[in-house]
Amino acid sequence: MADAKKDYYARQFARMLRVPTVTGADKSVFDELHDVMWDIAPDFAKLPRFYPRNNSMIIKWEGKNHDRPLVLMAHQDVVPEEDEKGWKYPPYGGVIAEDKIWGRGAVDCKCMVFGSMVAADELIKEGFVPEQDIYFCYGDDEENSGGSAIAEAKYLSETLNVKPVLVLDEGGGMTSKKPFEKYLVSNVGVIGVQEKGFADVRFIARSKGGHSSAPPKNTPFIRLAKFMLYMEKHNVFDVQVLPILKEMFIDVSKAVKPSLRPIVRNAYRIMPLASKILPAQLTAQLKAFLSTTMVFTMAEGSHASNNIPDAAWVLANIRYSPQEGKEKTLKKLEKIASKYKIEIEVLNSRDASPVADTKSEGYKYTVDTINKTYGDTVLAPYLIAGGTDCRYMQAICKTALRFTPFLVTLEEMGACHGYNERIGVDALAEGVVFYKNFISDFR
Repeated sequence: MADAKKDYYARQFARMLRVPTVTGADKSVFDELHDVMWDIAPDFAKLPRFYPRNNSMIIKWEGKNHDRPLVLMAHQDVVPEEDEKGWKYPPYGGVIAEDKIWGRGAVDCKCMVFGSMVAADELIKEGFVPEQDIYFCYGDDEENSGGSAIAEAKYLSETLNVKPVLVLDEGGGMTSKKPFEKYLVSNVGVIGVQEKGFADVRFIARSKGGHSSAPPKNTPFIRLAKFMLYMEKHNVFDVQVLPILKEMFIDVSKAVKPSLRPIVRNAYRIMPLASKILPAQLTAQLKAFLSTTMVFTMAEGSHASNNIPDAAWVLANIRYSPQEGKEKTLKKLEKIASKYKIEIEVLNSRDASPVADTKSEGYKYTVDTINKTYGDTVLAPYLIAGGTDCRYMQAICKTALRFTPFLVTLEEMGACHGYNERIGVDALAEGVVFYKNFISDFR
């Protein structure tokens, strides 16, 4: 692709990054983003649009046939920028520098909105008509697990009577072999086929309150602290290597040099042991694959410094593993919390999603399109510890996959939700090519 075309994409994408569509922003902010989008892709903007909820939208591109609809998902909202001083370039500056486009949402995931709509716009200009109906679903509240994706899935199913055969949303990704040529013989990537469950649980310790001048033993925060310390020191959740993880290591082993393949292929066998002896950061990552995780994130007690709270609480975010699940996990926590005279309140909860079939036609098609676009790339299925909007589409589609189709570095992927989020100019352009291939080859 000519450099002039890449530069054009970068400049247009930068315009989208300059609109601060933080989750929950006023409608006027999303309206501003939409104005930019329709200016970037004017022919795409002429397609029928539906608004199932708030600022989320479904765009229909009618194909020659209607029996195998394709759904392309992405979300318009972004997480807050945090302290602007931590950014090399302004988080909503849309700065193009160092062969990158910098800004909140560059990878997570306005790039997918841009890539899919620009690909469609260019194909429309070329006179292309897709073989099947294609629906573009752009949510507005993915970052706080809002209800727009639920509304989109319901609207597709109940109002438009759409039964997709393939859904593609964010999640997963790939990395080039170039920085790792000592180990890799091809690019390597992962496609998310299942998500862990999710819950926010409040743990409440009560007392008779009182003045701080004569404190009794085991006040609410002391009991909560003892409980939290117990949870920190004890591994109370089941540890198990799921079939999906075995499949992941077997597939990934094909990307490494022959001498390393037996080690990588069988790495899952030592994962439970490795999770106990590796450095803390690696251990945390392994445990996220092997078991339910739980972390305390919020707390509240008295509203006056000289009052003993009559009720204090801490909130934990829990990610259920598929093998343990919601019911079993909550029963464990209730039993442990009761020892410290602590109540639990489940604020919201959902179990792990179903597993997408890695032998399906849609999975194979996705792998083939990635290879067509990026060359020799080994793809493997994996379990997503976080959450995406895609899980809601699994109610209406068996093959709902999570894959971010842009070749970003590990450092760039790590900047999502952090400082200095950015995407390469080349990577953005290649992503447009991917979407053009994905749309034009779909049958």
